[in-house]
Amino acid sequence: MKKYLLLILFLLDSFFVFSQGIGFLGKSKLSVKKEMNAATGLVTKIKSGGYECLAYQSRSSSSMFFAVFNDKGICFLDGIITVNRDFLDMFLMKCVNSESNTYKVNSMDPEKNRFHEFIDGKTTIELYASVNKLGKASYTLYSFNSNYKKDVESYFEKKYAKEYIMAKKHEDEVEYEQLRIQKINNIMSKADEKSVRKFVVKYFFDKLIKESEYWDVFEKPVRKNIEKTVSVVVYVDSLRTAVVSIDNDDVDMELGELYRKVRGSGCRRIWDTDYYEYKGSVFYSKEIHVETDYVEKGLHGVYKKKNGLFFYNAVPEKLKTWCEANLKDNGFHSLLFTYYNDFCTIKEVDVSSNIKKRLKQKY
Repeated sequence: MKKYLLLILFLLDSFFVFSQGIGFLGKSKLSVKKEMNAATGLVTKIKSGGYECLAYQSRSSSSMFFAVFNDKGICFLDGIITVNRDFLDMFLMKCVNSESNTYKVNSMDPEKNRFHEFIDGKTTIELYASVNKLGKASYTLYSFNSNYKKDVESYFEKKYAKEYIMAKKHEDEVEYEQLRIQKINNIMSKADEKSVRKFVVKYFFDKLIKESEYWDVFEKPVRKNIEKTVSVVVYVDSLRTAVVSIDNDDVDMELGELYRKVRGSGCRRIWDTDYYEYKGSVFYSKEIHVETDYVEKGLHGVYKKKNGLFFYNAVPEKLKTWCEANLKDNGFHSLLFTYYNDFCTIKEVDVSSNIKKRLKQKY
C-alpha cells in the first residue's frame, strides 16, 4: 500500500512540474506560493544567491522545485534540484520535444563559462551537474528568459562567485592561447613551403651524387634514386624560411642549437603539428615525402672499327652519341659514364685485363 501511495505522490509532483513546465517565470511571489501550496509537497522560504526564494520539496522523492524573486517580487528564475536521473530525463524530454519550440536546453559549467544564452521569445534551460565527496551526482535545472536578463546575470554572479573566478581564469587562459595561435598563424603565413621541399630534395640528391663516387660499377652499371619520407624541422620568421634539421641531422648548426633550447618552453599544437614560437619566429616539424631524380653510373666497353662502333651491351644514347663524335682510335675502349639531372660526364679509363674481359661479356 505504501508503495502505491508513493507512486501516486510522485505522479502528482510530476504533474505539478510538467503542467507548469516549470512555469513560475514572470509570476508574483503570492501567485507562486499559492500554486505551490495547492500541491502535496512542503513549501519553504529560503535565500539563494542573495535573493528571496520559494522552495517546494516533493514528498515522494528528494526533488526540490524553486522560484527566485527580484526586488519587485517577480520570479525571474525557477528550476529543479534532483538526484533522480529518470525524473530529470523526463522533464528534459518534455522541453526538447515541446511543440511550441519555446525551450533552449544547454549544459552549464560555472568554472569554465560565465555566460548564459538569452533568446527573445524562448526560455533557456541550463543543466548543472555536480558530484559530492561520496561520488553521488546531483542535478540543478535553471530556467530563465531574456525579460529578466540583468536579474539572472546578477543572481549567477553571486551564486557562483568562487566558480566564476575559476571561469575568468579559464577564459584568460583560452584568450591567451588564442592570441599565441594567432601570432603563430601570422608568422606561418610567411612560410615558403616550396623552398623547404626544394632544399630537402636537393639535400638528398647531393648525398646520392656523393654516394655515387663510391659505387662499384665494375660488375654492372648502377642506376639509383632516393625515395623516402623524412622528418624536417623548419624555421620561419618575417624575412626567411630555413631548414633546421633533416631526420635529426642539423643542416643549420646555429638554428639547431636554438631549436633545442626553445623546445623546453612548450609547444602549441595546431592541426596535428607542433609549433614553437620564439621572439617573432616559429620552429615546426613536418614530414616530407622525397623523391629525387636518378643518378646513373657505369663502366662500358666499346670497340671501334673502321666501319663503325660495336657495343658489347646496351648503353645510354648519350654515350653512343659521345663515342661517335669523340672516339678516334680503333680498338677497345673502356668508358666511365655518369649521368644525372641533364649533367653527363664520360671519360676513358684504364682497366685491368680481367675487367676488360668482363666488359666484353654480355650481362
